[in-house]
Amino acid sequence: MIWAIGDTIQVLKGGDLSEVLTFRVNTFSAIFDMYYCDEAGSETLYVAAGAGNKEKATGGFQVFNLSDLSASPMNPVGTLFEVPDNPGSIKISDTETQALPQVNALGIGYASNTIFLADNNFGLRVIDVTNATTPEEILLSNPTNGYKSGYKQGDINGTYTTTGGYTNAEAITFTETGKPDKTYAFVLDYYYGLKVFDVTDSAAIAEPVVKNMQTDFLYGSAALVSDVHPVIGSDNRLYTYVTAMDQYAEESVMAKLSILSDTNELTEGSIINIGRIETPGGATGVTAPNENTAYVADNHEGLQIIDASGTPAPGEVLDFKVKGSYTSQAKGAYSVAHLDNTLYMGTVESGLMKLDVSDSSAPSFKASTESAVHGDDIVFADGFTYLLDSTRGLRIFDTSSFSGPTLTGFLAISGTAYDIAVNNNIALIANGSEGLTLVDLADKSGPSLIGTTPTPGTSRSVAWFESGSKSYACVAEGTSGSRLIDVTDPENPGTPITIDQSGFTAGTDSAVDVIENRAYIADIRGLKIADLNDPLTPFVIAEKVTTGNAVAIYVFRQNTSVYAIIADDAEGIRIENVTDPLNIPSTVATIPPPETGSYLDLDMEGALLFAASGKGGFTLFSLADPAHPEELASWATQSSTKAVSAFSTAEEDVYVVAADTYNGLSINQVYDSGDTDLADSLTSSSSSSGCFIGAAGSALF
Repeated sequence: MIWAIGDTIQVLKGGDLSEVLTFRVNTFSAIFDMYYCDEAGSETLYVAAGAGNKEKATGGFQVFNLSDLSASPMNPVGTLFEVPDNPGSIKISDTETQALPQVNALGIGYASNTIFLADNNFGLRVIDVTNATTPEEILLSNPTNGYKSGYKQGDINGTYTTTGGYTNAEAITFTETGKPDKTYAFVLDYYYGLKVFDVTDSAAIAEPVVKNMQTDFLYGSAALVSDVHPVIGSDNRLYTYVTAMDQYAEESVMAKLSILSDTNELTEGSIINIGRIETPGGATGVTAPNENTAYVADNHEGLQIIDASGTPAPGEVLDFKVKGSYTSQAKGAYSVAHLDNTLYMGTVESGLMKLDVSDSSAPSFKASTESAVHGDDIVFADGFTYLLDSTRGLRIFDTSSFSGPTLTGFLAISGTAYDIAVNNNIALIANGSEGLTLVDLADKSGPSLIGTTPTPGTSRSVAWFESGSKSYACVAEGTSGSRLIDVTDPENPGTPITIDQSGFTAGTDSAVDVIENRAYIADIRGLKIADLNDPLTPFVIAEKVTTGNAVAIYVFRQNTSVYAIIADDAEGIRIENVTDPLNIPSTVATIPPPETGSYLDLDMEGALLFAASGKGGFTLFSLADPAHPEELASWATQSSTKAVSAFSTAEEDVYVVAADTYNGLSINQVYDSGDTDLADSLTSSSSSSGCFIGAAGSALF
């Protein structure tokens, strides 16, 4: 079983889903599609990895040899990042176009050593992979339209008047007794629907037959297509299943199309919509064992098994019915693969699930494995977002445009990382039993490990502060207390200095924040405050014992007062006035626990408080008056939001980036400065502009 998630591919045992091999693919975004081939002893994986960059050897079309699963590192044996002599193009004005030689690989179809690649910059690329180390385009025998190979889509433009860009592809060879075999490539144009090409002769590709899905596919609404799966029926007819959302992301559908005419010819008008069904949420993936049953990955309701049987009367479109479903712990389903009576489904909520579908009316759970990529902590700094994966490493995204994250760099880090702080192109990582890890971020495309300073305990949280001309890290280390480390010279950090807690009851230091030479430590017993004026002799000066278990803390100044916000995993949020640590008054205010999950992380932007609450998503509060916190909005999640980082732009728009356990990174605009009323400007999680995890799906072998 081969599973792709984010930028990572896992090879798993099909039985218990145990890990055999995990490796990363260099990409600026994610793995969008893949195809595994074992023809004639070849064990080859073809990967569509988004936008290509030859200089950085990233993205595009990549080929991996999986004949030796013990190989390390697993590097591509063949690549296609750009095609300068057969470029795509984009319309930049009414009279000008710009060449796009970079391959933007989003979908893969395969037949007979030939890849049919949906290239969003170009259209349909046709690539000979007979020699996997040197993939090359198959030239047209008689090029007449300005391109040398494949089929060039119309020039992309901002209004999508010609194309929405080719976003997915499949291929199938159709056999009919007494006639030569025919090979067809099925390509999804994001805005215009399905295009089917006769690619039997890859050197002579004619215009496709198009099924424009803007009219009848979604009951009169434009359709944004997502997945396609062709199948040859027992009646020796060629069908395909297609999933799509409407342009407002409100309606979702799966349709079954008949592709060829009564004489099995691909001709204008031969593609007919013979049946469809509206799915409960977002239909994002489809597979089918035959022409009568389809398995749909529904973003809201997990697996939907569709009865697609029946023959419509001429002109009739059947309304299909759901005959079985599996929804438990299956939110955010995005991809499905089928083998015999077993279905594999990628989900945000539970990772990869294995289901028994021998009884299609009552599918049952067999096994699951969590995502190979996690979002465990997050911080935004100077246009970049740093996403910490506790067991894999650090990912760096360029989020300066807010239209979607671009993955610019990755660094594998050993240990179990809990927390990250960033300052002056240095990352401080609380790295569990390893100690404090420092990373050089000067080159965002190639972050480098500076080193790790061992600490006596388990490093769980870290805060950066300056004292005089020196820089320090304050590290909370569980039952071992907290320590300061001089990181003025990152190459030569100082020896850890213990914060003296004499006279106070030892607890479990789980989180720390520092302002104005004081450390505020979230302890299992409540709050401890330490004096850091002399970093060589730090000591606790006060504590506030609370019930529950404090797990996160954020401290801010408002006018002449200093407040500590403490997240408790059982009792919600407490707001304490810590202006005078030696005389902490009664709790200023409390916020009850969320209905779902518990508060795990806190961040502020101005007077806005953002609180991550695991499966409860995250919630926004106004602390304009700390004594009367006001809940403004909440964002649902399909997995578990573990951390948030908020920031504002020069235009005073407010954004929050969120780390979701199995859904990676999302960017959410929560305030538009153009709106005078904050409540009017709030947007829900459905408006997230970018998500890292949730990509290619799976392959079986």
